[in-house]
Amino acid sequence: MISNEIKDEIRAIVGEENVLDSNLDLFSYSYDSSFVPLLPANKPHLAVRPLTTEEVSAVMKIAYEHEIIVVQPQIIELDERNMMINTEPGVRTIDLYNYCAAKGLFYPPDPAGWKFSTIGGNVAENAGGMRAVK
Repeated sequence: MISNEIKDEIRAIVGEENVLDSNLDLFSYSYDSSFVPLLPANKPHLAVRPLTTEEVSAVMKIAYEHEIIVVQPQIIELDERNMMINTEPGVRTIDLYNYCAAKGLFYPPDPAGWKFSTIGGNVAENAGGMRAVK
C-alpha cells in the first residue's frame, strides 16, 4: 500500500488531477480486453499521469526511494526505413500519434477513443477508425 504522505508528495509534483487513487479509477487500469477473469481484482495502488520529463523523473525518484514498483509502457523502436513501430501494449494511441508526428510521420489509425485507448487494445479489438486504410 502507498501511504497518504507518499501520495501527497506525488500530487505536489504532478498535480491533484494527475494522481488517481479511487477504486473506480484504479479499476479502469486493472484489466484489458482479454478473457482473463477480473476476479480477484488486480488493481494498482495508484495511477500517476506525469506530463513532463521532469515530472517523470521526480516521481521515479520517489518510487525508487520507497521501493514502489512502476509499470510504464513505452515506445521501443521506430524503424523509419520499414515504416514500422514497436511498442509495449499500454502506450496510448495519442502518444503514438504524437511520437510519429514529431518525426514528420503520420500514424493513421484513429479509433473513437484515440486519446485514451492503448495500442494493445486497438490491436486486440481491431480498432482502426475511419483513417485506418490510409
